Amino acid sequence: MIDDDDQDEFGGWVQVSRLGMPLVNEVVIPVGQKDRFNGSDPEQDGQFASFVQNPEPARLIPILYPGVKVPAAPRSDLVAIFLTGIPGLNQPLGVRPSRCFG
Repeated sequence: MIDDDDQDEFGGWVQVSRLGMPLVNEVVIPVGQKDRFNGSDPEQDGQFASFVQNPEPARLIPILYPGVKVPAAPRSDLVAIFLTGIPGLNQPLGVRPSRCFG
C-alpha cells in the first residue's frame, strides 16, 4: 500500500501525450521524435512540418506494395489537415496556425 504522505512531487505538470490527432503521433512522427512531439504545444508544430510534408509511410508503401502509387512530396494537403487546420472543418475559430505557417 502506498502512503500518499510519503510521495514527493517536484515541478509543474508535464504533457506526455498528444493523441488528439492520433495518426500524426502514431504514423507521421518518426519513433525518435515522438517524445519531442508529445511534449510540445500545438503552436510549435511547425518544427514537425518536414515529417508531415514528406511522411515516411509514403516512402515505404511503394516498396512494400509495388504498383501502389502515393502522392508526391511535399504534401500541402497533409499540412492543411494536421498543422494549420481546414477552415470550417477542423480549424476552430480564432485559432492561429503553427508559427511556421501563420
